[in-house]
Amino acid sequence: MRKLQCMLAGLAVFAVAFSLTAGGAAIAPKKLVGVWKVTKGEGAPPGASVEFTADNKFVVRFSINGKDAVLEGKYKVAGDKLTTEMNLGGQTKSEVDTIQKLDDKTLRLKDEKGKVQEFERAK
Repeated sequence: MRKLQCMLAGLAVFAVAFSLTAGGAAIAPKKLVGVWKVTKGEGAPPGASVEFTADNKFVVRFSINGKDAVLEGKYKVAGDKLTTEMNLGGQTKSEVDTIQKLDDKTLRLKDEKGKVQEFERAK
C-alpha cells in the first residue's frame, strides 16, 4: 500500500508539472486543453496520459501492475507557471511547475526539483 501511495504521489508530481509558456512568453490556458501522453521522464509508467479540460480540471490515467488507475484534480495557469492540486490519501497535494515547451504536438515540463517530463498530444 505504501509503495502504491508513493507511486501515486510521484504521478501527482508528473501530473502537476504543467505551465503554459514557450520561451518565457505567457500562453493562453486553452492551448493546454486536450490529452497528452508521456513520452519521456521519470516516475510515470509507460502509456500514462493526462487530460486538461477547459474548466480547469485534469485527469491522469495510468496502469500499475495491470490495474488501471485515475487521478483527478484542478489546475490554474499564471504566466509560465501551472499550479495543480489534487487529493491523495486524504491529503491535498499542490505543485507549481514550468513549461519549457508547448506547441501543437509537444509539451515539456520542469518540476520544482528540476525533473523534466515530455508529452505528445494524443487528442
